[in-house]
Amino acid sequence: MDQPDLPDGIHRNALIGLARLNRMTGIAGSMYRQLVRCALHSGRNTLRVLDVASGSADLPIAWAKRAKLSGLRLEMSTLEISGFAIEQQLRHANRANVSLNPIQQDCLNGNLPGGFDVITNSLFLHHLDEADTTRLLQKLVAAAGQRVVVCDLERSRLNLGLVIAGAQLVSRSHVVHHDAIRSVQGAYTLQEFRYLATRAIDAPVAARRILPCRFMATLPASKACQPGLN
Repeated sequence: MDQPDLPDGIHRNALIGLARLNRMTGIAGSMYRQLVRCALHSGRNTLRVLDVASGSADLPIAWAKRAKLSGLRLEMSTLEISGFAIEQQLRHANRANVSLNPIQQDCLNGNLPGGFDVITNSLFLHHLDEADTTRLLQKLVAAAGQRVVVCDLERSRLNLGLVIAGAQLVSRSHVVHHDAIRSVQGAYTLQEFRYLATRAIDAPVAARRILPCRFMATLPASKACQPGLN
């Protein structure tokens, strides 16, 4: 899905398949609860959030819809390198009647935009080697005002089988099927990620396993470490 020359139709189907996998796992709810914790801890009803490597923005859109129902004012921005993916983000956001501010940028090159309380990242680190993972984590904590929330696949034989089965169930896209295998194979174990992240930012990293097949981690922003959010 990361190939820049991927035809639009194939890219669209792959994004739809990934969004279906996210819905099936309920990951939007798990990550949204972290956002609510950050808002409660700050004592403010407005939370500025940037989702990095956002794809079709199915997660940010789901958070924005939940926020409207709960009374939380969520100022939601996305950062994505693909212009086609951004077009899909805006179309889906308009259909869901939520506001979204897309930013087209390569998250691995140049500084990330500032002014955000929380920066999130989901299902992207497994595409990176250790050097790029370290560099991205450092960029995330440098740009965030309060907290960074990261969610990704955890590598294991069981998770490989579950993700392959899930991909076959929710999508006919050969890109989704191919990426399902490569993604779990390229993912970190929980222990590997915790060790790498702690070294990258030189601060404690809270990471826990969440079902199915993923882990979620909270990293303190370098600008303002906020205890009690893990």
